[in-house]
Amino acid sequence: MSIVMKYLELGSILKTPVGEVLEDMDEMGAGTLSAMVTREDETPVGGIVLLRGGDVARYAGALEAVTAEIEREECGEPEIGAGVLEEIRTERRRQRAREELTPEYDDHLTDGSLADAAAAYCLATSTLAWGAGADPEEIWPWPEGFKPKDRRRDLVRAAALIVAEIERMDRAGAAGGEA
Repeated sequence: MSIVMKYLELGSILKTPVGEVLEDMDEMGAGTLSAMVTREDETPVGGIVLLRGGDVARYAGALEAVTAEIEREECGEPEIGAGVLEEIRTERRRQRAREELTPEYDDHLTDGSLADAAAAYCLATSTLAWGAGADPEEIWPWPEGFKPKDRRRDLVRAAALIVAEIERMDRAGAAGGEA
């Protein structure tokens, strides 16, 4: 039987989703709130949670996820990278529509050319690579010319191509083909 102590700093642990998770876990025999930390006016500010049982890592992960969600809501912070991830999705849609890099087309690119194209865009953004004389056009995999834009835009393009290559590999693996 394993025991993990977890200290949570929250405005009011028992009146939050974390408190609800703890109650559910306690009913399953997985965890208990062992000690409450309060202010002088007895307002809860945190506690020590003992987790026990075979799924301790899962319980701790659930508590951390709920805690992070509450902290994001309280701080008004957006999810880390949410805007950038949406830009990558948008670029991938653009590649599918305008560059005709559809999943069906990508599935035939088993030569690593999607990853090579991503590498070319990354290389174009690297001041270190340029200083060493590296030329992204030398690894550009397709006859259509290499068309870099600016560092940020090229990194988004590279990320979308990496997503395309990973999706292609996943489809190939699911179909029993060569990834």
